[in-house]
Amino acid sequence: MCVDIQKSKTLDVFADEHFLNNADGAISFINQFVLFLEKNDYKHLADKYLILPNQNGSFKRSTELQLDSGEIHEMVKDAYFFTGVDIRIKLLMSSIYFPLPENTATNLYPLADAITNYIENHKNKLGEDNDQERLVFQNFFSYLKSTEDKTIRNAFKILYSNLYWFYNDDIISDNMQKAEKYEQLLSKHGVKSFQELEELLKQATSNVQSAEIISISKEQLAQIGINTEDELLQVLNVLLGEGEITDSQLGELPSGMSIEDISKKFLHSSKNNRFSREYYEKIMNRAIEKVFYYLKETGRYVMSEKLEEWKNTSYSKTVFWAKKNGTDIRIVVRPSDDDKIIFFYEQEVAAMDDTNYELWTDNNDGNTRMITLGDIIKTTGISVIPLKNLNPK
Repeated sequence: MCVDIQKSKTLDVFADEHFLNNADGAISFINQFVLFLEKNDYKHLADKYLILPNQNGSFKRSTELQLDSGEIHEMVKDAYFFTGVDIRIKLLMSSIYFPLPENTATNLYPLADAITNYIENHKNKLGEDNDQERLVFQNFFSYLKSTEDKTIRNAFKILYSNLYWFYNDDIISDNMQKAEKYEQLLSKHGVKSFQELEELLKQATSNVQSAEIISISKEQLAQIGINTEDELLQVLNVLLGEGEITDSQLGELPSGMSIEDISKKFLHSSKNNRFSREYYEKIMNRAIEKVFYYLKETGRYVMSEKLEEWKNTSYSKTVFWAKKNGTDIRIVVRPSDDDKIIFFYEQEVAAMDDTNYELWTDNNDGNTRMITLGDIIKTTGISVIPLKNLNPK
């Protein structure tokens, strides 16, 4: 059996050859097999044969592997890869239980030092010529800013003091433009300082305490066909006009919209309406859950064992890691309620600016499926795709 496992070289191949491509079944078998070796004093065979999968799915000898203590976040492993070392090569797959010595567990701090040095040496140029690197460090930056883990904050304390190292020329230029616009706005309204602006905002807030405020995101507006500021202004002009709505006003609405659409969808203030934050988070979480269990059932993907773990180790809110046919891929998840898919987050577009991704959707009506380029061409009727802005000059 050791020889058969070793011949497969990877977990994916072993699962395909012996478990009808069911990775979970293959992992369960290997766990039972190594437990048998341990209980019957054959543990030395794990030193002789390549039978233990690392976190890339390749079989290794036990002497080549270290324990994953769980201290190192997947985002840290992704960032560490660009220092020239793939830490997952020497880490035992977390779902495999084999008694490696505790002193082989990988420590976070050497990795943090290497990542910090790499970012400092490439400051303001991260991912300049590598889209995957850019995406990884964008997500790593977001992770550092959001985590409350004291160990992470201590290990990366130099980075926390120099977060500007992550900024490239485009980001810096964008921030300079924003600062210039703020200066112009303050000057236009005769505001001489930010303290004065703060006082004016406080006064304005006190004047609208009785007003009901409804927060609506760009994505929620897009669900009913409002995709630009001009279209939003058209709707508001109609809604805020005095008297009855005229035919000319109806003609000013964005294409495909009626006043019934607005009154039923846009103006409804219930917490359960389709444009509340609660509703959007509900359908997004539902889509992620449906896609996760669907992919697990297919047996063609190597993924986290549990849904929460998959979410916690995601690249972003809607972009997730998986392995298929031995290759790391990104799973982009979107709800497809109302027979629409709307891309809102930059990370989604960045993830699909590569070949190793799949777009999966769920419409809450039993239809969980992958969307291909062919699907998009057929449903949109596109027959010509201009490449002028894609081809290098």
